Amino acid sequence: MSKNYVMKAVGSLIEEGIAAPTITRGTLTGLTLLTGEEYVFAVSEIIRMA
Repeated sequence: MSKNYVMKAVGSLIEEGIAAPTITRGTLTGLTLLTGEEYVFAVSEIIRMA
């Protein structure tokens, strides 16, 4: 899973207002530092919290 794909997925969640309360600019910055399985885990956690 590429960084661009993940960032677009997270961006879509924010645009839809689904995860707006749980995602901050700091979270997005943190996601750019992750790779591979860490991305999948982080995004799944964000979706779970939403």
